[in-house]
Amino acid sequence: MLETQEVTGSAFMMVNTSGRFAGQKALLLTPQLKENDTHCVLFHYYVGGRDSSRPGHLNVYIKENNSPLGMPVWNVSGPATRTWGQVELAISTYWPNFYQIVFEVVTSGQRGVLAIKDVAVQGHQCMTTPHFLTIKGVEVNAGQTASFHCTVNGRKRDNFHLWLQRVLWLTLFCCGGGGGGGGCGCGGGRLRSSRRIWQTASSAAAAAGIGGREAPMKATKPWNNRRFIGTFDVENTTKGDSGRYRCIVHSDKGVGVSNYGELTIKQPPVPIAPPQLTAVGATYLWIQLNANSINGDGPIIDREVEYRTVSGTMYDLQPVDKTTHKIGHLDPDTEYEISVLLTRPLEGGTGAPGPPLRARTKCAGESKSSKASAAVAATPLAAPPAPVREMDDPGS
Repeated sequence: MLETQEVTGSAFMMVNTSGRFAGQKALLLTPQLKENDTHCVLFHYYVGGRDSSRPGHLNVYIKENNSPLGMPVWNVSGPATRTWGQVELAISTYWPNFYQIVFEVVTSGQRGVLAIKDVAVQGHQCMTTPHFLTIKGVEVNAGQTASFHCTVNGRKRDNFHLWLQRVLWLTLFCCGGGGGGGGCGCGGGRLRSSRRIWQTASSAAAAAGIGGREAPMKATKPWNNRRFIGTFDVENTTKGDSGRYRCIVHSDKGVGVSNYGELTIKQPPVPIAPPQLTAVGATYLWIQLNANSINGDGPIIDREVEYRTVSGTMYDLQPVDKTTHKIGHLDPDTEYEISVLLTRPLEGGTGAPGPPLRARTKCAGESKSSKASAAVAATPLAAPPAPVREMDDPGS
């Protein structure tokens, strides 16, 4: 670590990279900022050195509510210009939430100087970099598509490049051809839906240690004459996609950063044990669902019984509103396989069929005193089936 400071008011940091090994870091942290309204943070940066040299990377992070450092929202790595440049930070985090800006220099092993100065908070919107409206959290079932809506407070311009950024993991969803100074890019803005994660977004991003999987931005559309919306799809979601996401927009002069929205992935419920057989006849089977214990997430809003012949092609699916259920109109002396399906809220909330029960109906004309033949197949996790009692059809 070259140098670490915590400052109040105007901030200044200069790092001389001469004689430093590659990968050494210097950090400058602002106080926690608790802003009530739209504001703009300005700072100036400087990259100096020999012609075409790249003395290091200057990264800017936004930490919301003591979150982990995460990934940079803006960075620059040269080449050396020996002039001061200005950057706007349009940060859309407001009280009762707070945030902290972290400036980081990472040396490259080349000689030169990197510096920042005149960090200031102004009580108005940024001149050329747009702000975001608050983004909301999203909940979906595993395997479904989660859509984040990034509402940009400004007219759409060709030099705006939108990202959906995830905290904690090195995951970056990109849209736009932004490169140097923007922190990432997507190869001309062409995006593919892909489950291959940890792909490098661009050479600038790779240099800054930013990786990600590519994901499509579904659409951009105007909201009114002063706002537009970019919609990002996180497709074929799994539990591993859960986390906090935020919108990023880069302009020629800076970067806009939204608040975080939580992505929650729920697992559709699956019964742990098979249903239990409670009564049997020549044309019917009575079962108890036995679905109180589940793998996955609730609440349970629908139950269904799925059954089929073990030999043959007969199949049916019936909705159930009680804990016991009669499956009727069956063929005599026929073996059936029976499973329970459970559904939680939202699209794709129906889980896979639970462990099956196998049971055989009586022979036609078999008397009440005849012994019912019911073979029950259960998983090792299932409790033993309840004793089969012989009875007339309870529904008759």
